[in-house]
Amino acid sequence: MMEKLLALSEPMKIIVIGGSGETGQRIQKYLQHRYPGLLLASASRQKPDFLPDGIHYQPLDLMDEMATVDCLQHYDLAVIASGPMEKLKVLPHRLCLQAGLDCIDVNDSMIAAEAVLALHEQALEKRCLILTGMGLSPGISSLMLTNLAGENPSSQGLYRSRLYMGAAYGGGKTSPYSMLANFSRRIDILKDGKRQTITTPWKKGPYRFHFPGHRKPFAMIPYGTPE
Repeated sequence: MMEKLLALSEPMKIIVIGGSGETGQRIQKYLQHRYPGLLLASASRQKPDFLPDGIHYQPLDLMDEMATVDCLQHYDLAVIASGPMEKLKVLPHRLCLQAGLDCIDVNDSMIAAEAVLALHEQALEKRCLILTGMGLSPGISSLMLTNLAGENPSSQGLYRSRLYMGAAYGGGKTSPYSMLANFSRRIDILKDGKRQTITTPWKKGPYRFHFPGHRKPFAMIPYGTPE
């Protein structure tokens, strides 16, 4: 999708909704580094203390729906990095649809993911693309994994990924809720496009990983993320 949009005759304009947050800042830095020709806007209710050169601040309050739709109409793509998604659900996605704008999010909420999937028919009518649950580190990890899979295709068409969350990464204000949700006997997952509740597979083979430099494998925490 990025390569197609970058082929436009004019510079592509991307607005990062929630750009002042931890994840939003990382996404902006990644996009600016990877695609220096982009016109980037960091959108939030309050202007952040610091913005890198080349990134424009865009005042935006999602609760003011008319003003938000008017603002979004001036962009080619919206990256939704605001939260918590349990509260916002599909509000930013719905406003993007009204503006006729493609959007991509880094949603970590299963409830929000189901609500986003329910917008499928509306997105088809508007000819808009919505991508949800697209990564946490640095915010578009799933797209980068897709690029990697394209360069090294599996003969069986099967790919697996592991996500590790360490103490060195500060995370945003909503990160602890996402992690603590997995300390339960049952977790929700998306499989074959449907939500399923499974028994948390603690200490089973697939959830043990042998890190280089350690003698024994470590038990991993099953992560019930929409990604």
